[in-house]
Amino acid sequence: MLNIGFLNFNNIKKYTPAKQSFPNKSYSNLAPLKADTVSFSGFNRLNRGLMQALANEEVCSEVSENAKNANARLTKILNTSLSDFTASKSNPKGIIRDIETRVKTPESIKEKVASEFESLLSKENPKFFNPKNSEDIKKTLGDIVGARVVLREINKKETEKIINSLIEQVKNGSLKITKIESYAPSSIPEELHYFSKKDLERLKKAANEVRPKGSREVELSIQSTKAGYMALHIDVDLSSPDCIVKNNGYRGEIQFVGVDIEQLKEVEDFCYKIKQGKDIKGGNPAYKPFVEYFRQNLKNPDYPNLESDFQEYTSKAYAYQRKKPALEFEQTKKKGKKHLPTIEECEMQGKIPPELDFNKLEEMKYHCDKIYENTSNLSAA
Repeated sequence: MLNIGFLNFNNIKKYTPAKQSFPNKSYSNLAPLKADTVSFSGFNRLNRGLMQALANEEVCSEVSENAKNANARLTKILNTSLSDFTASKSNPKGIIRDIETRVKTPESIKEKVASEFESLLSKENPKFFNPKNSEDIKKTLGDIVGARVVLREINKKETEKIINSLIEQVKNGSLKITKIESYAPSSIPEELHYFSKKDLERLKKAANEVRPKGSREVELSIQSTKAGYMALHIDVDLSSPDCIVKNNGYRGEIQFVGVDIEQLKEVEDFCYKIKQGKDIKGGNPAYKPFVEYFRQNLKNPDYPNLESDFQEYTSKAYAYQRKKPALEFEQTKKKGKKHLPTIEECEMQGKIPPELDFNKLEEMKYHCDKIYENTSNLSAA
């Protein structure tokens, strides 16, 4: 194991790595699973050691605070391009349930910086960035600013209109796209995908036609996943000549996801993080009961193939969610616990302990969320 004691992060050479009308909400990780198979091997000790050694809380707070202008620009772009498609009392059939924007919290930025540093460190030819330099952090993390567009239903005629509107924003220079990624499980037929490949190709073409000379070509990546996750991710450049340095240079990610997938993703993402040895909400103690409950039940000796079986349950649950009929606008706005695919509905009886049914996990998450909200409010006061 790497002895991180010798690293002096203040002296690391600077590198350039490759890489509100809408509610401003905080939501869990926007990114998809990095792989279709996950490890149950315990905590990632190197990542945790790096987080402790970095001592970069102050710069992470600055990066988060200074991203608000970029977040406001992204919100304005989405407001301009997508408001006609958003469901409301006067437009209940709108294909978009709502649009959520956020800036990563300082804790989340710190965790992501440590993860990226560890990833670069483990490569055959390691490359580094300065984790105490705000500009290096902005160049390294592409999703400090993010948006989630939640689709109420999937209708290719309507999603085509969304693409047309985005293309208009691209052509007038408001939306600077750098990459397009479409994720869909291999078990889902193409007619159930959110957007047609033809429309995504049109968006890619428009983005490349306006990209600055000498800049990297905008790519369209269509990935088939086994894990079941399904979404469209669009990476964007949020820099502006009108911004001062500290507020400039941010990149962001717009994620389009169906309400069906979003509901499961919220709790499944917690499971994924625990299996990878990552913290939830920066290790906030409100989520300790969920972490301990999930970790303990993963060790159930009566289910010897639980690692692969839980992965299969996850995949089947995503497929089950995707095939649900669209909810009416009023139903999508209901608060509280949600019904998720059960072990029985996914035909996994006898392979998954009842304690790990997604509905049980959702209930645990619901109560931890309430504790987090209440304690956060007390801290803010």
